[in-house]
Amino acid sequence: MSLLTYKKIVAQETTVRYVVLVFLGAGINFTLGYALMAAGLTALIQSPVQTLTSKVPQTTLILAVSYLLIGIVYSLVASLTSRPKRIISPLHIQIITATFVPILITFLLATVPLTPPIDLIAGSVMALALFFLALVMFVAAGIGQTIVVRYLVGLNGTKENVNSFGLTVNGKVRDILRVLTSADVREALEIHERDDRQTGEHSYVFRTSPNSGKQLFIAIIEDSEDKTKTQLATVSYRQTYYGISKLGEVIEEQRQRTIKAALERAGLTCEDDKTDSLARLLAYNHGLSITDSKLLSLRSLPPYSKAILTGLAAMIVIMTLMWRFTDYVSADLYETFLVLAGFSVLFDLLPILRTKRKRFET
Repeated sequence: MSLLTYKKIVAQETTVRYVVLVFLGAGINFTLGYALMAAGLTALIQSPVQTLTSKVPQTTLILAVSYLLIGIVYSLVASLTSRPKRIISPLHIQIITATFVPILITFLLATVPLTPPIDLIAGSVMALALFFLALVMFVAAGIGQTIVVRYLVGLNGTKENVNSFGLTVNGKVRDILRVLTSADVREALEIHERDDRQTGEHSYVFRTSPNSGKQLFIAIIEDSEDKTKTQLATVSYRQTYYGISKLGEVIEEQRQRTIKAALERAGLTCEDDKTDSLARLLAYNHGLSITDSKLLSLRSLPPYSKAILTGLAAMIVIMTLMWRFTDYVSADLYETFLVLAGFSVLFDLLPILRTKRKRFET
């Protein structure tokens, strides 16, 4: 079996697994989503004014929050357990969920006796109207869930989905910096000064704008064996909303020629480097950071941060149980606690997640 055939089989298996997981998620969503729609629609149909002054909105709100959280948790688990990792889009799940609504409405109209009975045309119009209503609700929920899942899971992609080449340059780091920070090279490679990073005493990373659809990372680091030489490596890829993929060979060759020509104009010679050099590893580290899971990175938090998260989670569980099953905690007190807990997470963990950048001048 050739490597190309094997990759096609793996791609087909991944697609089938994705479709199965999407329909499974839609089935789970539909159970709670139907209860949410039924609670809200029943209350509004009976008495819109009474609905606003009764406990039904609170029940509907709890169902809505539960619906959002269950969808997020399902997509997170399904995405992180996939090999290779692949985002199971909540938006796709919600669209499939919405398609179940007219089927259910048609079934209810056909089996539940109504007085007066509804004819076929009226029933079809009702099913179509509820479908569009459900579609708007579920798509809105799916968009919010997708934003959260995409941030926590990270984009799809590995080293196999990027372009990369390396060079060993006969010149010191400051000479390479002078070349890469020149105006014509920045314009040709679309690397901006605001995105430059100094990652060490003798290592730097340049990149295109994070909002660009074509990403390029250039890492340079002093050769550990010969101080008169510098390792240079690049990582590039096309960035979509859900993942990354390789760029065309023409674009990659054009960038490689641009860098080599700029080095030659500065009187610097270079040779290709096919090894996993420190510069290549540095480029991979920065280029593939967008695919890292934020959820799994919690393991690397300092011990005191883990203690804060564990304590807050325990307090939220305890307060929720006391609010639901005892009279010691009122709704106002519970809402105040959630607000304070949110501020605690914000002030305690935000400084840890912030990325420090060092500017440099040449």
